[in-house]
Amino acid sequence: MNEENKPQENKSDLTASLHTLEGDLLNSMKEENYSSNIVKIVTHDQTGLTGKVSTDSLASKFSDNPNYKKYLINTVALLFGVGSFAFYIMNLPESTKPAESEDITKAIATTTLQAIQQETIFEADVVIPLEIANGTKLDLVRNVAAAEEGLLKNKIADKTNISFVSDANVETFFNKLQYSGPESLLRALSENQAYNFGVYHVKGPTFEKYILLKVSIFDLAFSGALEWERNMPIDLGALFTIPFVPTIASTTASSTSKTVIATTSLPATPKFVDKVIKNIDTRTYTDTVKGTTVTYGFINREYLLITSGESSFADIVNILLVKRVLR
Repeated sequence: MNEENKPQENKSDLTASLHTLEGDLLNSMKEENYSSNIVKIVTHDQTGLTGKVSTDSLASKFSDNPNYKKYLINTVALLFGVGSFAFYIMNLPESTKPAESEDITKAIATTTLQAIQQETIFEADVVIPLEIANGTKLDLVRNVAAAEEGLLKNKIADKTNISFVSDANVETFFNKLQYSGPESLLRALSENQAYNFGVYHVKGPTFEKYILLKVSIFDLAFSGALEWERNMPIDLGALFTIPFVPTIASTTASSTSKTVIATTSLPATPKFVDKVIKNIDTRTYTDTVKGTTVTYGFINREYLLITSGESSFADIVNILLVKRVLR
């Protein structure tokens, strides 16, 4: 009986000794204040082997495994690069920052106006600021030509209406045109002096000019326009003239060739004639030698429209109808 109980006694003594060793170690840790490490003793009943002490802290992993070093270095480098690029972008000068694209329907400024003095009648497809008050008639013609060139570079669509807004009221505008008509026409205009001056892109490089005036006294305006017919082509010629391009025809003889300029027969003196456009009675002047065309008509008793072609006349009538300007 005593011999049978010996293995059990030895086993219990071994377990007790192990528990005593673990307790001693833990008590020693508490006395020495080792609070940063955890010591674990692993035992195996069958082999009698004791486990090893492990310290699974981040510091030990970083020192033992070089991959942690590479990861940390790469992360710091990435964050530094992103931060430096963001700082560079935020501190770019205004002149080097990419400009926002502008739509062609927005204003294409030919100059910076100090103050807009013009009261317009309708808003066109494209609106362009244009300086008039401080320039001459020649400056006005050149600025309009420059605006047309800019529109072509921006690939303006065909059949597009472009209106200028300026620093000149209607009286100043007519002074710049060197208006030589009767004062009665100017007195017949509305008190707010509303008007539109612009161009109409027909197609290709072809533009037509137009002037739309708001009238308050129809009878006075009608008689004034008739009286102005004598000088209207002269006053508006610089703006309304489209250069005449003759037709070139070549004839070939046996051994020589010569060029003949073919022209149509022209009336001795161009004059205004009656013409109906969009069911509106108009007066039209055409000088094919100089390339000047002037068409004017009263859309109703409130609006006088003057253009350099039929296309612009018809387009503005449509605009006023669509925008319910006409009553």
